[in-house]
Amino acid sequence: TADTGPQCTGSDRDAASIQNAEANAGRALSRARFHVRDLRDVSIDEPSHIVANPPYGERLDSAAVFSDLSSAIERWRDHHVTLLLPEDAPLDGQRRRYAAARALFNGPLRCRLVTWQAG
Repeated sequence: TADTGPQCTGSDRDAASIQNAEANAGRALSRARFHVRDLRDVSIDEPSHIVANPPYGERLDSAAVFSDLSSAIERWRDHHVTLLLPEDAPLDGQRRRYAAARALFNGPLRCRLVTWQAG
């Protein structure tokens, strides 16, 4: 495995998704490590930049995902957070205001890349 580059950690509550991520990381010689963990149980101790493309509308109930994401964004106030979200993601009720949002496509889906700054 490679011993340079950032240490990356990922999680998903689906064990098969974790196995796929581990296989891909191994082929890429990545130092990434993965854990089976629900979003509600993810805690981060050191300053980080959290990046995610949540599986909206396909594997999970979108309303529950956005509720859990809103809670996580509040918990992760000391970290930068960047999420690739569907264009109509319900972020207006979010207490932590995002710093930037950019419209783009994820395949045929209209999305937004949204970033919250630490602090």
